[in-house]
Amino acid sequence: MTLSLHTRVIAAAAIVMVSFFGIAGGTLQSIYYHDLLTALQDRLQSDAYVLIAASELDDNGALNILFPLPDTRFLATHSTVYAQIIGNEKRQTWQSASLARTSIPFPQNLTTAERSFEQLQTSDGQAVYVFSLGVALQGSSATQNIFTVSVATDLRDFTRRIARFKRSLWIWLGGVTALLLVVQSIILRWGLTPLTRVASELRAIEKGQRSSLGGDYPRELHALTENINTLIRNRQEHIERYRNTLSDLAHSLNTPLAVLRGISETKSDLNASAETLREQVEYMSSIVAYQLQKAAASGSGALTAPVAIQPIAIKIVNTLNKVYAEKNVQCTVDIEAGTIFHGDVGDLMELLGNLLDNAFKWSTRRVQLHAAMSTHPENPILNLSIDDDGPGIPANMIDRVMDRGVRADLSTSGHGIGLAVVRDIVKLYSGTLVISQNSNGGAHVAVTLHTM
Repeated sequence: MTLSLHTRVIAAAAIVMVSFFGIAGGTLQSIYYHDLLTALQDRLQSDAYVLIAASELDDNGALNILFPLPDTRFLATHSTVYAQIIGNEKRQTWQSASLARTSIPFPQNLTTAERSFEQLQTSDGQAVYVFSLGVALQGSSATQNIFTVSVATDLRDFTRRIARFKRSLWIWLGGVTALLLVVQSIILRWGLTPLTRVASELRAIEKGQRSSLGGDYPRELHALTENINTLIRNRQEHIERYRNTLSDLAHSLNTPLAVLRGISETKSDLNASAETLREQVEYMSSIVAYQLQKAAASGSGALTAPVAIQPIAIKIVNTLNKVYAEKNVQCTVDIEAGTIFHGDVGDLMELLGNLLDNAFKWSTRRVQLHAAMSTHPENPILNLSIDDDGPGIPANMIDRVMDRGVRADLSTSGHGIGLAVVRDIVKLYSGTLVISQNSNGGAHVAVTLHTM
């Protein structure tokens, strides 16, 4: 099943957000844990320093606590804070009241200034963090003993704080993630509204309720909608052209068919009517050829791939050199670099084929083809010119030779539809077709095509 754009983006955003907030949450959780653990170690170390400050050896070397400890939890039997001072040599020991109901395997025999911070378990299985420090205590008799001072605290409060932070952190991160996904979904739905509108208008076009897409689309979709409208417009023009062609063809064939019907209904000699039959058949053939070529023209389109003119022109010239080999025509092809045609390749071949065929047919020895693009990039225009050194077209015939079935010289073969087809193709591309005489007296044909 193909997912919609909205679902794809939201799913991708959900994966990214969950991954990001997962990593961020894990990082924050780790930072909080280590900060809390460091704070716990600092507090236990501070309690150890208080114990050391309150401890002293008497004249007999016995360990005494000189003043009451500021933290009364050491004095409570049911406290979760524990402390012990034990001598490394004489094994003198002082313990807090909280150790009366349990025992902890405190580190012993630490050297002076040696420290340790570790997690241990009480005799009843409760986890505690223990900070231990080796310290030298000196009495009034100048004797000095090494003691290990240890302070411990129950981890239940520490664990509860970590759990509370984790719960709050993930609730907030989950809520923020959900909120961002909802906001992004709303923004995305709003952002995709133009695409939804395109789909809706295309369905309306399919049902015949619209003829084209609307014009007020965002800049990013403007090219898409314009191309779709161009395709729709070209399709409508093609259908209309096919209808008109069939109508014109039916209308144009009425007269020759009536002539043929009259000949068949009379009892006149067929030999005498042979010339009339030949003329009518040739006339019908020219009508059919013209209408088919006219219907086949495609016209320009925004999605039409550009066509390089030079290879097609050379191909047509090579073919005509074989057709008119006995004339030995010297054809010069002058096409500027980068000259392209945005349109149907069949239209280009039909246009160049007809113009070059006429030039070869009427030339004495020389034909010249020149093609170039206009310099304006936003409105490129293709300029074509074809010259020959033939007799040229009389001024009074220039307009008429572009009509279907009219030839400048009736002694030559052909249907007289070549320039008419060229005229129709030029019209499709909103161009111009101008026929005049060149400096040598031959025909000069200039074509401009708006191919974008």
